[in-house]
Amino acid sequence: MESYAREVTTKFNGIDHFLFRQHAVRMKHGLVKDLSRIGRNLNKVIILDDTSSNFRYQRDNGIRVKAWRGEPNDTELESLKEMLLNLVRSNTEDVKTNLSTYKEEISRRASIPPFELSKIDE
Repeated sequence: MESYAREVTTKFNGIDHFLFRQHAVRMKHGLVKDLSRIGRNLNKVIILDDTSSNFRYQRDNGIRVKAWRGEPNDTELESLKEMLLNLVRSNTEDVKTNLSTYKEEISRRASIPPFELSKIDE
C-alpha cells in the first residue's frame, strides 16, 4: 500500500513527507501515528488514513479515507488531490481550520464518518 500511495502522491507538488504503518507507535490501545513526534508545525500537517484511530492524538489534522484493497479502479487518493493542493496553495496559517469543511465533503462522498472514536484515550 505504501507503493500505491507514493505512486499517486508523486503528482502532488507541495506535499513532501509521508508516514506509513512502520511509522506508527504502539500504544496501550493499538497503533497511533503520533504527529507530534515528527518535529513539524502541526498547523501545516494533514494525515490521511483509512483507520481513524491511527490519528487519534491529532484528530483535527486527520482525514479518514476509504481503505485501499488493491482495486485497480480505486481513485480515492487521486480524488483528494485538488483539495490537498488547494490547501497547500492557500498557505493557510492552520490547516485544521480548513479541514472541517473538507472532512464533511469526503465523508459524504465515501459514506464513512470523518472520525468515529467514542473516546480519545490518553
